[in-house]
Amino acid sequence: EVRDSNDCIAMAKITLVNPEIPDPSFKSEDFCENESGVLPQPVITPGGKFSFLPPVDDGATIDSLTGEISNAVGGNTYTVYHETPAPCVENFTTTVTVLNAPQANFEAFPITGVPPLTVDIENNSIGADSYLWLFGDGQESTTNNLNFSHVYNDFGEYSLRLFSLTDEGC
Repeated sequence: EVRDSNDCIAMAKITLVNPEIPDPSFKSEDFCENESGVLPQPVITPGGKFSFLPPVDDGATIDSLTGEISNAVGGNTYTVYHETPAPCVENFTTTVTVLNAPQANFEAFPITGVPPLTVDIENNSIGADSYLWLFGDGQESTTNNLNFSHVYNDFGEYSLRLFSLTDEGC
């Protein structure tokens, strides 16, 4: 019991950690489809082993030494199991959800002509919340309009690019 200058009781929690005993705890973060899921903090488990629990058959893989998840399917939630080595065998599980990646897709017409050329663009993306359009002429747009136009004023060849994003950053 500790008392402050006003004779009030103050409490503190003190944790002593033995560095010789592996810590099986770890955190996972949700990640986007078509990316690898990695543990955001170091895991102190020399010789420990990661696996899915239960095993999965959708093509997802997990590195047994690092816990890195690859080829995971969007929309799925996986349970990751970790077991520390002997003599102090402990285990821990956590879940990670793979977020669906948007599918960027558009049509542009006409794609040839003389300046000023007005190109009509139709955004056919699926699952996106925001967009970044790079028109290849130094101009860009973040319009969420599904149909719009862009005018090319100079002769040349331009690459029109679309980046589709979700609110989760996928």
